[in-house]
Amino acid sequence: MYGIPEQTTSSFSETLDAVIALQPEHISAYGLIIEEGTPFFEMQESLPLPSEDTECDMYRLAADKLSAAGYSHYEISNYAKKNKECSHNVGYWTGVDYIGLGLGAASLFENARFSNLRDIEIYKEASDKAQLPTDWDTVCHLKEESKIEEFMFLGLRMMCGVSR
Repeated sequence: MYGIPEQTTSSFSETLDAVIALQPEHISAYGLIIEEGTPFFEMQESLPLPSEDTECDMYRLAADKLSAAGYSHYEISNYAKKNKECSHNVGYWTGVDYIGLGLGAASLFENARFSNLRDIEIYKEASDKAQLPTDWDTVCHLKEESKIEEFMFLGLRMMCGVSR
C-alpha cells in the first residue's frame, strides 16, 4: 500500500524491493483512499500524508520496478508473473458471475448485484433456518444501460482496456 502516513518515495521503494525479493506470483499495490465517515477521515488533517504528487510518483515507481522485475501490470492496482493473474480480479472486472460468501459479502449473479446480511445475529438466524443470508434490500437487477456502463468503467480498470 502506498500513500500511507509518514511514507516517502524512498521508504516505498524499499518496501517494493523487499516484496520483489520474496518473488510472489502476484502483487496488489493499492493507494490509500480515506473514506468519509471513517475514523481516518476525521483524523486526516493531522496525519502526515504524502502529497498527491508523491502518491503519483509512488504509483509510477511501482509500475517501473515491478515491470523491471518481470511482473505484468494487468489491472490498475495489480501485477502478476506470466499467466498468474488473479482469476477473481479478472472475473470481477470483466463481469463474470460470482457469489460472495460470508457476512456482508457482495455478489453478481445473473445480472443482479446483491450483498449478504451484515448483522451477525440476523445472518446466523437465516443460516439456522437454511435461508440465503441475502440482504434483500440490496438486490439490484442490472438493466441493459447499466450493464453497458459497468462494462465500460470496469473494463477501463484493466490495462487492456475495452475494444471499440
